[in-house]
Amino acid sequence: MLDDDSQPIDITSALELLDRHKQAGGSPAPTVVDGHLPHSTIDVLPAAFQPRTLGDDTVDPYHAEELRKVLERRGEKALDPILVYWSGQSWFVVDGHHRLAAYRSSEQWRDRSIPVETFEGSALQAVSEATERNVKTTLSLMKTDKSTAGWRLVCLTDLKVREVMAKADLSQSQVKKMRSRLRELLARFPDKFTKQSLSTYPWQQVLQASFGGPEESVEIDEDWVTKRAHDFHARLRRNFSDKLEKNPDAFAMAIRMLHNGLPSMLMESPDWEEDRNSKLDAWTDERDNGYDF
Repeated sequence: MLDDDSQPIDITSALELLDRHKQAGGSPAPTVVDGHLPHSTIDVLPAAFQPRTLGDDTVDPYHAEELRKVLERRGEKALDPILVYWSGQSWFVVDGHHRLAAYRSSEQWRDRSIPVETFEGSALQAVSEATERNVKTTLSLMKTDKSTAGWRLVCLTDLKVREVMAKADLSQSQVKKMRSRLRELLARFPDKFTKQSLSTYPWQQVLQASFGGPEESVEIDEDWVTKRAHDFHARLRRNFSDKLEKNPDAFAMAIRMLHNGLPSMLMESPDWEEDRNSKLDAWTDERDNGYDF
């Protein structure tokens, strides 16, 4: 099993690990008995097979907990088998990270084998399959995640436009734009980028006109940030109405659960600068007036 320190941090290093497994000669895959494997024999490689953006987490803990409840109430038939890929040394989850977390967190399933489906194909084909299946799951990929997943397929595979469209749920024009951008960047920066290295960048970053140039020339696309902000606002208002402002402590806790570093990132955001400075000024005044903190 890979520990946190040995987990690859991006798709390039993940594919290198899979290649090392293959080059080592590999060993026969452990027998799958009646479509089941002990979950202790299954490992995760999120850099390759988890295209969602979940911060530092491989899974959304809330979604995994909901699946655990369904599993314990209705049994294994309530969940689809987990798709696994034999690298030559390990079984890796291609699709089903939340289902695996649900089985592992259940007392009922602690020492039992779990239903699996094996993927037969190359590592890159497994990455492609993970993208396609994640697009179709109930915890859907956000639009930005789909774009980045599609960009990764354009960089790493020889899939046709329509195949990328189907797997990443993107429009024809967007996939063609990605292919054009890839050709442009490889031609402009032949000594700086390869297809594999470009696949590690988010599509929205690659799309910026300044991408690839000197670091000091990289600018934030304010229009894109504003559009994303309105999108997030609409989703939050639609799903939670006024519950967030009525439960600020619970909302703050949920943000930290989503990504432990997110509170600090939010506090450092330019959009919160005025509120942050105002609060600091108030604390300074109170300290000068003799209040203890």
